[in-house]
Amino acid sequence: MQSDTPTMSVSMSGQQWMCEQQMARIAGEIDVINDLPVGFDPGGFDGWLWQEALVPQVRIGAPPDGFAPDGHGWDSAPFSPMALERLRFAPLVAVWRANMARGAGLHLDHAMHLARLYWVPWDRTPAEGAYVEYPFREILDLLVLESVANDCYVVTEDLGNVPTDFRQQIGDRGLLRTIILWFVKLPPNKWPEAAVACVSNHDHPPVAAVWTDHDAGARLIDVDPQSEEAFARLSHHQRLVALGEGTPVDADLLTALRRTHEGLGRSGAGLVLSQVLDLMLGTQRVNSPTGDRSQSWRTSLPMLLDDLVEDAVARELCSVLAAARNKDRPDYEPTGVQP
Repeated sequence: MQSDTPTMSVSMSGQQWMCEQQMARIAGEIDVINDLPVGFDPGGFDGWLWQEALVPQVRIGAPPDGFAPDGHGWDSAPFSPMALERLRFAPLVAVWRANMARGAGLHLDHAMHLARLYWVPWDRTPAEGAYVEYPFREILDLLVLESVANDCYVVTEDLGNVPTDFRQQIGDRGLLRTIILWFVKLPPNKWPEAAVACVSNHDHPPVAAVWTDHDAGARLIDVDPQSEEAFARLSHHQRLVALGEGTPVDADLLTALRRTHEGLGRSGAGLVLSQVLDLMLGTQRVNSPTGDRSQSWRTSLPMLLDDLVEDAVARELCSVLAAARNKDRPDYEPTGVQP
């Protein structure tokens, strides 16, 4: 009997080829920022290819904190720092090049992995893990060189437990930071230009969820929204009011979204992003890092992407964002990476 293995191999190769063709077509029409996760399935192709460089006894995670009291333990094995040095960082360079080839930008998930990773033994809880440092300067040098060689800017997700001087180091080299309204301590007019700003992301609630479902006390705001000290203390809902420069607390959702996109466009960040869920008036976040995770990455979008392109609300919000972005400010080109 003939084996099915060759057929499966051809099928997977065909899917990869189709993906490459689609990425090439899209990248020819708009600027694409590819997303690179912090790890991969150790039982997959990458795990097989770089098995000599992995530490299979542990997984990547994060320690307990105020956001996630139990911490995190992700099902990805980390690279050994010593093995990376022995291989001259070939695994990292290979994956950077592959993901920079079809994009104007590359977003690094949990970018602190450039400097350190939290290792958790597979049979232990995240509270029993420990940080392991990586040769940050050498890795950063190589990342910058690949960024220049591939004409691809780099966005670092610098959220969570960030090492001392990490943001200073990436800023000095021209890499972009990530600003999320829900957590940033600075008011919008003081957001750094070398940053990509958004209201929320896949791990946190979209605007509709905050605006339509919150406690009454969160509606009250009696502080200067441009004050750093005051802004740092604001609730999610109050931050939307501040970003909209005084959005009426009884405004309907569409008005709140318009004001939010205007404020985002006027912010000091060099690049800004509108979340797909906000354009669709969605209320359920994509991923729930804590609590019940049964629906994480499994919730369908409120509408088809094909319909989103012609949706009147989505087009209006994009127009509002573009108009605010283009008003009285020069175009920002994220090309300041320093080799």
